[in-house]
Amino acid sequence: MPIVKKIKRIIVRVLARLPFSHQIYLLKRHGIKFFVYRGIVRRHERYSLERMNAYQKAKLSKLIRHVYEKVPYYRGEFQKRNLTVNDIQDAEDLAKLPMIDKNFVKDHIELFKADDFKRYHPVEQHTSGSTGRPFKFYVDNNIISFVDALGWRRFNWAGYYYNDPFVIVRQPIGYRSRAVETQKRYFYDPLTKMLEINTHLLNDDHGLSKAFDIIEQHDVSVLITYPSYMFYLSDFARRNNIKMSFKSVISGAEKLYPQHREVMKEVFQANVYDFFGMEERLFYAAQCPKGNMHAFFDSGILEIIKDGRPCRPQEVGEFVVTGLHNYSMPLMRYATGDYGCFLDKQCACGSRMPLIKVVGGGNKDLIVTRSGMRGISPSHAFLENESEKIKAFQIYQDNIDEVVLKIVKGIAYTQDDTVSLEEKYRDLLNNEARVKVVFVDKIEREASGKYRFVLSKVYKDKFKNLA
Repeated sequence: MPIVKKIKRIIVRVLARLPFSHQIYLLKRHGIKFFVYRGIVRRHERYSLERMNAYQKAKLSKLIRHVYEKVPYYRGEFQKRNLTVNDIQDAEDLAKLPMIDKNFVKDHIELFKADDFKRYHPVEQHTSGSTGRPFKFYVDNNIISFVDALGWRRFNWAGYYYNDPFVIVRQPIGYRSRAVETQKRYFYDPLTKMLEINTHLLNDDHGLSKAFDIIEQHDVSVLITYPSYMFYLSDFARRNNIKMSFKSVISGAEKLYPQHREVMKEVFQANVYDFFGMEERLFYAAQCPKGNMHAFFDSGILEIIKDGRPCRPQEVGEFVVTGLHNYSMPLMRYATGDYGCFLDKQCACGSRMPLIKVVGGGNKDLIVTRSGMRGISPSHAFLENESEKIKAFQIYQDNIDEVVLKIVKGIAYTQDDTVSLEEKYRDLLNNEARVKVVFVDKIEREASGKYRFVLSKVYKDKFKNLA
């Protein structure tokens, strides 16, 4: 049977199992390409290591020829280094090219646009600007459906399917269109069974109480949220004896700390699934049903680099990624500012996709000291009965010699807790920085709704040789 006919039959079978409203929605939102890619990425989950490597090698070979011939920045680098397309055959050969980062691309964006840029019908995109001014970039219109298909992989792994009613608690309503809704508490789409809570109004117990009322009225089964909102929702539910359960909880965009995961699991009787993604659409990873984080080999090539060399398994380094699918503005060896390691083991879920551990980064979980950068988190200095003592917490740094612990006090907080926290964090920082507690009424979120538990404004690149 010709492959096109086979794919069409698969698409028809998938759609036939869904309610008519979902058929119309999915076709309008994603188009027929989504279902083609959805079938492809599902087959990828069963690939052997050999087939994964062959897939990446084939994609990389095609991309290398493209950037060599069509992209000014890479064309110049190949000439400068006396390289030809035959010099880069696989992931290991990528080390022959320089690493780049977001700031470099911002300053040289025209050099990264392909000569035949318009051929790919590029779509302008922006990051949230959480680490500085927003980053404008372009992605091929064609790969958006492919990325959506990868997104459904992580949802399906977490137990969420097309017809499950779900609630999103992430960004203020209207954030994407730069017109934040300040009165409306939620949005509900009956066609997709999607409920979206306006996080702009989740700033006190009254707002949280209203949110729980709305969620209960709509009888959702899956919660999609940021880890910080996950913690606040579960903490509020526990304090107010609210009984609510979900089939699964899906988190992303912020660091998921162990104590937050455990609280959420206990309160809402649901497994929590974490996701690692990039707005630049270069690389993705997600937790499988067994709870392990798999690198999506079909999204891009992941290198983990320390001191300019590849890291060994278990050794923490910076994520450096090469996207395999975007031709209008390809980015290769892109240093993300995120840190983690490869794990040298195989997952019981059956997938051979590489296992990784994400430990933080992007200035979200790193404090800079005179001797280097230290991964740090609120869980490192946990207080007994913390939910009664601390309503909100942030580790803040704008001076290499001082770290500030911003705290919104709870009713049980005492001066002894201040002494204990300052002592614990001085120890964590090896006494290389002063530590002081500062009490505040509120800790602001970013415009995107994200919450930084760790915020260091010390310029990380100044210390990159110490990392």
